[in-house]
Amino acid sequence: MNKKLIFKKVAVVLFTILSSHAVTAQEIAVGLGADDILDRNRRSSDGSVLATSAIGAVFELKTTPVLDYKNLSLTPTYLLQLDTEKDYYFGAGLTARFEFGQYLNKFFSDFGISAGLHTENSTDSKIKNDLKFRSTIGLGYKLENDTALIFSIDHMLDTNLKNHNPGSETIFIRYSKDLH
Repeated sequence: MNKKLIFKKVAVVLFTILSSHAVTAQEIAVGLGADDILDRNRRSSDGSVLATSAIGAVFELKTTPVLDYKNLSLTPTYLLQLDTEKDYYFGAGLTARFEFGQYLNKFFSDFGISAGLHTENSTDSKIKNDLKFRSTIGLGYKLENDTALIFSIDHMLDTNLKNHNPGSETIFIRYSKDLH
């Protein structure tokens, strides 16, 4: 099956799940980090630099989980990511959270996938607006008053599963607040 077709089907499924779900904030998170941290040496065929590191910021809104079973939840997530190079990503997707349980009850992991618009102004790319997929993995620690700190890394890739078009990796420290 064609990779582009697979990604389009994934985007349709994500859109269907997200659009059929009431958007009521259950958790918000803000974060700061380093964007394009792993791409600073990426160069085009003529040798020019394609990406430079920048300071990144992210805002996430999570709604009511569509699945909540034992230590696992699956939650629709909406996000906006910006950086100091005037790049931005606006997307929607799903986040799976796994609570480690009894002995490590303050720790959890987040795994997310989203689809959205990524405009990258910091590169020599001719593509300025492009559908990108963003994957995230994070390790969190619960604090008091329904808050948490989460260390995460994300990666964006284009619909061809390649990084020929600008992509980015961002390392974040996020602070989240559970609102329910």
